This record gives sequence, structure tokens and C-alpha cells, in this order.
Amino acid sequence: EADQSSLDGEQSVEAVERMRVEMEYAERDADRA
Repeated sequence: EADQSSLDGEQSVEAVERMRVEMEYAERDADRA
């Protein structure tokens, strides 16, 4: 489990990117409504 720390780091980065994309979509939907 020596690579666990680096693995968690990559997962956290992906999670942040997903959150940013989801927020962008939410803002676009709000503009439509």
C-alpha cells in the first residue's frame, strides 16, 4: 500500500475536476431557466 497516498492524490484531483464541470453545467442550466 505504498502507492496509496499518490493514488488518493490523483483521485482527489479528479474529484475536484468533476465538481468544477458539474458546477459549470449547473450554471448553464440556470442561465437557460
